[in-house]
Amino acid sequence: MHDASALVEQPADAASADLACPMCEYDLRGLPEPRCPECGYAFDWADLLDPTRRKHKYLFEHHPQHNIWSFCRTAVGGLVPWRFWRSLRPEQPSNVRRLIVYWLITTAGMFILPLGLFAAMCIPLHRNNARARPGMIASAKNPQEISWIKTYYGSVDAYLEEMAPVAPSAAFFAKVWRTNWTWTVVIAAVAGACFIAMPWLTVLSLMIFQSTMRRTKVRSAHVLRCCLYSFDGAWWYGLLMTVVVAGLIYDATQSARFQKYTPYAPTVIRFTSTALLIFSAVKLLLAYHLYMRFPRPAATVSLALAVATLAVIVILLNTPGLEIPLDSAWRAL
Repeated sequence: MHDASALVEQPADAASADLACPMCEYDLRGLPEPRCPECGYAFDWADLLDPTRRKHKYLFEHHPQHNIWSFCRTAVGGLVPWRFWRSLRPEQPSNVRRLIVYWLITTAGMFILPLGLFAAMCIPLHRNNARARPGMIASAKNPQEISWIKTYYGSVDAYLEEMAPVAPSAAFFAKVWRTNWTWTVVIAAVAGACFIAMPWLTVLSLMIFQSTMRRTKVRSAHVLRCCLYSFDGAWWYGLLMTVVVAGLIYDATQSARFQKYTPYAPTVIRFTSTALLIFSAVKLLLAYHLYMRFPRPAATVSLALAVATLAVIVILLNTPGLEIPLDSAWRAL
């Protein structure tokens, strides 16, 4: 917030300086107060006139010479969104390319769960088939058995591939895909894809709403910055899912009677997924309140997320081959 004195005081060099509004790039030369008449953004003169304030102290966008450090610091800083959005200002220029790279890295965590579930499906089937193969090969040495195998399968190898395939053969993965857990993996993959699409659909929704709130001139880079940083919680979700997947794979290597972690996995996955969605929405709300300084951030963000969610539902309902039995897949998780 800006007090009354800040709104009327104008530095001596601001009248002649070549200044542009950081939010909409409106020419601010000779402006009597630090508020853009085009988009209504209120700023501090010092933030525009002091070049040392234009670089964030740890943001991934601003530190290409320290990629690992800046990435980790940005991800950790995003866990405290009210402090993160207060430290980031529109006066600090956006590097869209590095912003998208940051988002791509964080969203990699959304693929861990479906891949881990698929691995947990493959491991027990591979182990069981590998154990059964020596006995099948031994029985195939019987002349009558060999004749029967050649009649129906053509060869012993074809018989083994049909009855007890092992990784990495195509027959093995085809058999895995026909198991009861298949739709669980599909649900996890589709849910991850929907979360990845959400920030971009939200960007489109917010750009539409801007025209109804007299913020048409706001640069799209700021909206993109708000949305992509708000959905970077996928990185922490992926780390937690790594632990869950490790437990599932451990149980898959043990006897079915001694599963230690699998019974708790569905609860952890559901709770974490819900927390991720809520955290992303709250972070976007704080972005529009503290960074964009919109007059009604809650209404704007709520409507944008509702439109994005409806868009995801429409896409899913109109995608061929996604007739997913939601109830049975949810119980299978």
